Amino acid sequence: MSEPAVDPESVDLSAIVNPTPEKEDFLKLAFSTRFHVVYGNFGSNPFGPGNNIMFAFDQVDNRLRMGRITEAIGEHVLPPSLNVTSSSVTFTGGDDLDIIFTSTPHTYTRQVNGDPDAEPVRVYNIQARKVGETSVFYNYFVVPISF
Repeated sequence: MSEPAVDPESVDLSAIVNPTPEKEDFLKLAFSTRFHVVYGNFGSNPFGPGNNIMFAFDQVDNRLRMGRITEAIGEHVLPPSLNVTSSSVTFTGGDDLDIIFTSTPHTYTRQVNGDPDAEPVRVYNIQARKVGETSVFYNYFVVPISF
């Protein structure tokens, strides 16, 4: 995934109902950060193709992009309705998938050459459900790439 970095201050916040600084910060995080999949005990089982290893929400093109190991970049059109809280963004109302991006209470410490001073980072969850269904289509746990 080689698209240019997104300045958090360039994220369009106009879709937030009853904006607060916390809601704005969370939407900026979602649309300006690339994420990679991590595995661990985060409260539910991950589910979805193991080939998907990176994710980026693209506000300009209205897409969720997925970096894959053995395939070209994949994408889903983000549904048009957006609900933002201080810890989640929910995209609903499309023809394909409803997508939820949420903060979890968990952290992840990247293992880099056994560095005992590695800082833990927040773990986020990306879930998708087919429109009209209750079963989970994707369930990935991700952390920001830029840590």
